[in-house]
Amino acid sequence: MNYDVIVVGAGASGLSAAISAARCGARVLVLEKLKKAGTKLYATGNGNANVSNTHMDAASCFDSCGKDASAFLGELFGSKRADEQVRAFLATIGVSLVDRNGYLYPASKQASTVVWSLLDEARRLSVEMKTGCSVTSVRREDEGDRAVYKAGTEAGDIYCGTRLILACGGAAAPKLGGSKIGYSLAHTLGHSVNDPSPALCPLIVRDTDHFSVLKGVRARALATAYDRDGNVLRSEEGEVQFTDLGLSGIVIFNMSYPVPDRISLDLLQGISALTNMVSLREQFSGRTLIALLNGYMNDKLSEYIVRNCGYERNTGVSDVEDRELAGLFETARHLTFEVTKADGFDHAQVTAGGVLLSEINPSTMESLVSPGLFITGELLDVHGICGGYNLTSAFLSGIAAGCAAGGGI
Repeated sequence: MNYDVIVVGAGASGLSAAISAARCGARVLVLEKLKKAGTKLYATGNGNANVSNTHMDAASCFDSCGKDASAFLGELFGSKRADEQVRAFLATIGVSLVDRNGYLYPASKQASTVVWSLLDEARRLSVEMKTGCSVTSVRREDEGDRAVYKAGTEAGDIYCGTRLILACGGAAAPKLGGSKIGYSLAHTLGHSVNDPSPALCPLIVRDTDHFSVLKGVRARALATAYDRDGNVLRSEEGEVQFTDLGLSGIVIFNMSYPVPDRISLDLLQGISALTNMVSLREQFSGRTLIALLNGYMNDKLSEYIVRNCGYERNTGVSDVEDRELAGLFETARHLTFEVTKADGFDHAQVTAGGVLLSEINPSTMESLVSPGLFITGELLDVHGICGGYNLTSAFLSGIAAGCAAGGGI
């Protein structure tokens, strides 16, 4: 059966592309490998769906392995604010957004609201949806005076369309449908791909003495990521979570790609300078070092710092010199962990790497390699930090592709 537009993937980008193409009058087919559309979207923002952000600075909020992401996204977003475009699109399908300190959520605070509204609109527009339909191959063939894209499925079916939109997502979160098949399909059609890597994920640190005591601890800190030459990659304040293998939390996610050489935590951020060690020793001479530090941080962190500075658990404040006490607080301001690797695709929210931006028209998302092919969302070599940035890119690239593909029929 022939279609005007075939969309591979029924996530945020694929559904917005399908809707936009159908609104242009195109006959649209969506092929989704999972049994349910929008699976990853259901889980985003812990089920609350942080769909966009009013602080949309492409230069500081997005990254790419290749071409400058900010220039590419600047053309995609255009002159109108990206968050306003997302808000306007979702309003057309009946989803109202609320602003929580710049983070935009559906008023219901339920990701399901967004998914159901997208699917209802797709049905209203007579978009044909096939779930449990895994696309394993694509090819472009010339038929007379026009080119046709043919998508082959695992079941052996072949679907033909004048336009093809690859919106099948990246390799992150395989339990929610993430895989590398989209990169393979794009490569088959002539595209270059920067190697996919996990991003927005925990970091594994080199095992240090007594680290296990920190499992489950959450602490507010100023986290700074460094490369192997000592250059600062990123610095951000927020909650850091300690796992059995390393560091987690939004601030850590935001500095997980490129993988830093080390992470330094200032656990005394916002606390006035502690310079008078004589006064501290006199005032708290009867307390242990762990108890003293516990006045500023979690007791397990206190113990970790004290033990790693070479003191016993019962070492008292009166047992150390002023310079040693000062060194203890200095360690708390620069608690450093050597990073060994990112925690893998299983625990990643998005994928870094993907189809080269230089091979895509940012205004339409059409391939510059294979006319009539469009590539959107996480398949592209662009990813953002936590906070609704990746969903913004997914929605707007899907809308651009759908409008261009559907309008070109």
